[in-house]
Amino acid sequence: MEDDLKCVQVCGFDMSLSLPSGLCIERKVLHGCPFYIKQKHISKGKNSVIDEEFRLYLFNGNILKFMTNGEIIILCPNSTVYICKKFELSEKSVENENTENLKDKMRDSNNISATNYTTLLPSGKHCEKINGNFHELPSLVLRYTTDLEVEKVYITRGDGTCSVLQCGGHLVVNFPDKSCISTTLNLIEEDFLSDLVWEEGDVATYFSNSDISENYGSSEENGSSIIIGEPVVEEAYVVIYLNYQMEHPHYASIYFDGLNESATITLPQ
Repeated sequence: MEDDLKCVQVCGFDMSLSLPSGLCIERKVLHGCPFYIKQKHISKGKNSVIDEEFRLYLFNGNILKFMTNGEIIILCPNSTVYICKKFELSEKSVENENTENLKDKMRDSNNISATNYTTLLPSGKHCEKINGNFHELPSLVLRYTTDLEVEKVYITRGDGTCSVLQCGGHLVVNFPDKSCISTTLNLIEEDFLSDLVWEEGDVATYFSNSDISENYGSSEENGSSIIIGEPVVEEAYVVIYLNYQMEHPHYASIYFDGLNESATITLPQ
């Protein structure tokens, strides 16, 4: 740990950290999945969120908020918000369950699905699922502002979520609960060459079971045809890793490095 920055580098080991403020931070691994970070306040006070039991910070940039009323709120890096209200564990429904009991059941179950939940998309589209049936809810208003001088796009959604898309693909999303998720792109400069080389016959075989047919002549007779006649060039790929910075005033900041599969925890002041 660096005293001046108060940062902890988390790699391939389990970790449990308790702060004088009552904030507990743990690194956990579940069923072979990438590790995640759990944060919880032992006691409720001015430095905690009253209606939250704990938070999970996932390697894909999602923040899972386990609420005291039994709901689970999922905040996504692209500003999507899920509010899960009812769950199905091993063919049994769980609704308004005590958070600790729900947590234990979810840990022991291999088959978990949300039966009642609402979804709010970046576009403002709002819908809910109740017992397998989807219902459209009134969409939220989006407001766009483009600053050409600094090359930024500002997006404000009706629920109070504010997003800033910067040049180079850097996306910063601020949620109404003061959570912030920043996404940056880590581009590997070297081209990744695939061993797979597409030939004429390969392409024809690939599309043989689709509505696209092979045609070496004119395409006027069949509007859905594809012309295959010239050699296919060798393809190269660019590898992009995503890095996530997740922040909240009452929790430690978490930085996930997609390339090195590591995390850095910055302790709150």
